[in-house]
Amino acid sequence: MKKLKHSKYKNTGILFELLVRQIATDTLNNRDSVATKIIKEHFSKNTELAKELRLYKLFIEENFTSEYKASEFVNIILNERTKLNESSLSRQKYNLIKVTDKVTKIKVNEVLKLITKVKSSKVITESQILSLLRYTELHDELKRVFK
Repeated sequence: MKKLKHSKYKNTGILFELLVRQIATDTLNNRDSVATKIIKEHFSKNTELAKELRLYKLFIEENFTSEYKASEFVNIILNERTKLNESSLSRQKYNLIKVTDKVTKIKVNEVLKLITKVKSSKVITESQILSLLRYTELHDELKRVFK
């Protein structure tokens, strides 16, 4: 059996879910989210990313009672997937990953600044503890993505 290569980091569905989680986190922390702009820019209706995301969502959300119907559905999804412009999709994924890499670097730099502040202060404030917890979640999220 041929082993398929799969990069979780380039999976459109996972990238979208990570951006949505970032929006939720930023909203809970009363911050404007850069992820909103990224989603609007990269997942607008006519992009290949948006088309692939729709197929991904259909695949994930659909349930079938018979194996035959499920098999037919998978064949339809795969057929629709072949209709996407692969070079355009690859370019759009590359641009999306490039932008998210910048956002990740910003987040990592924020963590480093926060840790430096905490290390140098004699008293740790409640907001610093909450921030450290948030960034621990970010760290765990990044570990899951890069596995």
